[in-house]
Amino acid sequence: MNDNQQIPGIETSYYSPGNDNNPDGKYVTYELWEDKHPEKVIAGQKIENAGQQTFSKEQLETAIPVWKNKAKKRHLKQAMITIQADIGKGAEFLYGYTNGCKEVPPNARFYVKKPIFDKNIVTVKLTENPGKSMIYQSPLNSPTIIEEIVNFGKLLAHFFDGEFFKLFKEYSVNKDDDPIFISHFIIDNSKLKNKN
Repeated sequence: MNDNQQIPGIETSYYSPGNDNNPDGKYVTYELWEDKHPEKVIAGQKIENAGQQTFSKEQLETAIPVWKNKAKKRHLKQAMITIQADIGKGAEFLYGYTNGCKEVPPNARFYVKKPIFDKNIVTVKLTENPGKSMIYQSPLNSPTIIEEIVNFGKLLAHFFDGEFFKLFKEYSVNKDDDPIFISHFIIDNSKLKNKN
C-alpha cells in the first residue's frame, strides 16, 4: 500500500497511500479517525459512482449513530469523519519526514487526505496526475453533521460534472490559493448549512 520513493537530490524517503482508482472513475471515500491521529482509522469505505442519495438524510440518520457507537467502543476521544470525492485518481501526495525518521508517516497509511499534525512531515504533490479532489471534514459529534453531509452530497453532481473551479471559489476554506495550481480543496463547513 505504501510505496517508498526517492526524489532525486533529496535524501528523504517519501511514501504514498496507494491509489487504484480508474483514471476515468468517480469515487467517494469516507474514513472515521481520531483527531490529531490520522493513522487511527476505525472505519471507512470507497464508493464508486456515488451521488446525492449516498448521503441522504435517511441514510445518515441510520449511519451516524452506528459510527458514533463504533468510535465509543474503540475509545476515540474526538472522532472525526473525512469524506473525499475524487475524479480519477484525485489529488495525489507523497509524505516524508524531514528529520531522518524512516517510518511511514501517519498520513500515508490510509487513503483520504487529512491534516498533518507533525511539523517534521513534508508533502510532495504529484503533478502529472490530472485528478481532482473535494474534501469534507468534521467532528463526528457536530450538531449539524447531518445537514452538512446532506449538502455535501448535493455538491457531488456538480463536482463530477466538472465544476471543480466554481465549487472551489464558493466553498473552499483556502480561497487565497490560485485555482490554476490546485488539485484539491477542503470545504468550508459553514457554507454547507441551511442550503436549499
